[in-house]
Amino acid sequence: MNPEAWYREPGICGSCIAWRPESPKEGETVASGSCRLRKELPRVPATLKLCSLYKPRGQFVYQPGQEPKGKRKRASAVTVMRRGPGDQMVQLKVPARAPKPEPNFDAPYEPTRLREVKLARPYEVPRHVDVGTESPPLLRQVLLDLCREELGRSGRELLPRFVGGTVEVIDAQGKKRSFPIARLFVMLDKLKSSMVELEDAVARSDALLEDLPEMQKQLGAMQGSFTTFNLLFSDKNDYFGA
Repeated sequence: MNPEAWYREPGICGSCIAWRPESPKEGETVASGSCRLRKELPRVPATLKLCSLYKPRGQFVYQPGQEPKGKRKRASAVTVMRRGPGDQMVQLKVPARAPKPEPNFDAPYEPTRLREVKLARPYEVPRHVDVGTESPPLLRQVLLDLCREELGRSGRELLPRFVGGTVEVIDAQGKKRSFPIARLFVMLDKLKSSMVELEDAVARSDALLEDLPEMQKQLGAMQGSFTTFNLLFSDKNDYFGA
């Protein structure tokens, strides 16, 4: 009944690396278990004769620094054939793929420009659309809110006197880098929106009622650490900590 007694016996399941001994059951007289390669066999005794999938124990020896035999080789390039002149098959020459250029992190930041996509219009777009309202300011505000919601942008605006400016950063090695201030404002805008959403989620959570005052205090302190950037916002209602 000792499974280890069969590990050195050749030609039986008890010495196969796929055999796993299990707890003995009533009525068994020899160690039994399961086969990892033959899932259709519910219970495999250690004395069962070998099968075509038999792999004896102790054949694999790990040797550091040496690659194992039978290592999978890389697949060779695919040869593409086509029918050429004279009804003969000729090899199609595939142009070599150009290497991907390395990113230049020192280059000035430039926003990604969307490619122009020209869509076929089967009809003429009307110049005037009746939306059931005679208030142009109300319609304009609805369209602005819809665009901001679809594009993931808020209604916060950069103070006009900073528009077109740049930010200069000096690292620990004294190296200077500059990028548009609009890029910094976009990150601050996203950060402000995330903090507002986090505060709302905490206030709505029933599981955090006991810790709500302390968490609101911590979130307020987090916003307070960014009040230095409030001078960039046009509206004081958008300030951090407001």
